[in-house]
Amino acid sequence: MNRTYRRINWENEPSTATPLDEDNLNQMDAALYEIDGRVVENRTLIEGLQNYEVRAAQAAAEAEASAREADASQTAAAISESNAKTSETEAALSAANALASEDNAKASEDNAKTSEIAAATSETNARTSEEHSADIEDHVIELEENCESFSLSAGQSSINASRSASSSNNYALDSEAAARGTRNGQAVTTQDEFYNDNSYYWSLQAKDSAERAEDAVEAIEEAVEENVPNVIVDFVTGHLMWQGGRFNFLVNNNNGHLMWEVGSV
Repeated sequence: MNRTYRRINWENEPSTATPLDEDNLNQMDAALYEIDGRVVENRTLIEGLQNYEVRAAQAAAEAEASAREADASQTAAAISESNAKTSETEAALSAANALASEDNAKASEDNAKTSEIAAATSETNARTSEEHSADIEDHVIELEENCESFSLSAGQSSINASRSASSSNNYALDSEAAARGTRNGQAVTTQDEFYNDNSYYWSLQAKDSAERAEDAVEAIEEAVEENVPNVIVDFVTGHLMWQGGRFNFLVNNNNGHLMWEVGSV
């Protein structure tokens, strides 16, 4: 930085080489005015850096909150995955019940065949009694209808069990995609609804934001350390040094000496 002030090198009376006149005083006045302006500019810069440091701290806090939300999302995904496994278990039980229903239907069909044989035998015996034969015939028809109904119910139960198992498998795959960003162990594609909407993806985003916030805080601290102004007077040489603080300067009217004192910062 170039110096603003040019030394006068005052001389005592009776020397007239350094008169206390307008030129010399205005030279000091202009230099002091320039120094004061630089102090104000640097103070404005420091205040701006301090405000930026506050904003960086807020960003870090928001990143930490996002990380906590990501952890909560992972917990919810784990619960969803557990529910999906429960659905799979229930679907397996439903399938087992369907198999049992099919076994019952087969037993009913066997009973129906036995009943048909019995009905045929009864029909032969009923030749001697038409009324008794008619009763047996009605009973056989009723048994056949019941067996057909049982068979249809068992078939529908099997279909429902198959659908439940398929739905449970889809729910399990969706839960995996929401939690880890993979489906059946493979990374989800860009067309998948969970491509950028899964717990693992957002946890990585939160971690990256936190790291950027830490870097910003470190950069601010380094900038503040490098740009703090300071103005002092070298007591050996009498030179005005730019290091920090603020000084008031005046000229003693009795002896023409340049006087200085520490002012408010």
